[in-house]
Amino acid sequence: MFCFFTVRFFLGLLSLLAFSKFRNSVSLRFGKDVGNFLAVITATQFHFLFYISRPLPNIFALTLGW
Repeated sequence: MFCFFTVRFFLGLLSLLAFSKFRNSVSLRFGKDVGNFLAVITATQFHFLFYISRPLPNIFALTLGW
């Protein structure tokens, strides 16, 4: 059970780090306001935050794709 929570914690951490890097790239390309807007819009999407630490194939691919 401990391994499951550890995997979910690190998957969530890696996904959030990947999103942070993506947000920084958007901010550099389109401006800081657009990067902030992206973060606000993403934070309001319940399904994204709910699934970000789930060990599903599409979440693994999302982390690698970002």
